[in-house]
Amino acid sequence: MEKKGKMLEKEGQMMQKLMQAQVKKMTRLAREESDVLPRDTTHSSDIRDANSLPCGLKQLFVAMEKLATHSRQAYEELHNYIEESKAAQDNP
Repeated sequence: MEKKGKMLEKEGQMMQKLMQAQVKKMTRLAREESDVLPRDTTHSSDIRDANSLPCGLKQLFVAMEKLATHSRQAYEELHNYIEESKAAQDNP
């Protein structure tokens, strides 16, 4: 029983490290993407311009799509890791 508890604790630590690495990776990617996106150089008069809103919305949705893609990839990686861990435990 004690051995199983240690194994579960070790697995939990490994999963936590994996999640921390994934968060670090996503943070790095987000920073890189923010460097690529144009800076907000609009003036108050530009905000009223009819073209500013569609342009801003387009940038917003592109960023949301990238976030969703990265989140899906992180989930898939974590899911695969968990499945591999379960398989390794079932077949020692």
